[in-house]
Amino acid sequence: CFLRIVPNLVSYNAAISACARAGRWELALLLLEEIGRQKLAANEVTYGAAVAACGRYQAWARSLECLANMKVCSVETNVATLGAAASACSRARRWEAAAYLFRQAGQEADAQNEIPEEWHSWQRAISTLANTIQEQVVKSCTHRG
Repeated sequence: CFLRIVPNLVSYNAAISACARAGRWELALLLLEEIGRQKLAANEVTYGAAVAACGRYQAWARSLECLANMKVCSVETNVATLGAAASACSRARRWEAAAYLFRQAGQEADAQNEIPEEWHSWQRAISTLANTIQEQVVKSCTHRG
């Protein structure tokens, strides 16, 4: 007698998280696709693990795709998922995307009253960086004209 075990969302989430820890982001994304084929609904945990898997291993564009898919599937983003995607963009030197995501994560944290103390320094740093970039652009435009 054979027992057939049918995977559920919890088992898929655990497998995607394991892939993230093992550096197997491609496999994590394949499992995410399989969830859809099995007619299961991925949740914040599922996408969070997939974003983390991609982000840790320089697949920053894929982490952004996961965020986009969250919106398409009406899955709410959270501070951890946005932070993981922002970190991925930062490691890939995609500063504008990283700044946008860090800002979005900060707004999400504000809304949930979950602002860790280190976020305040990040927000100040990003704000200062954005202001500096804007000043540089204005200066370069005025020197040309």
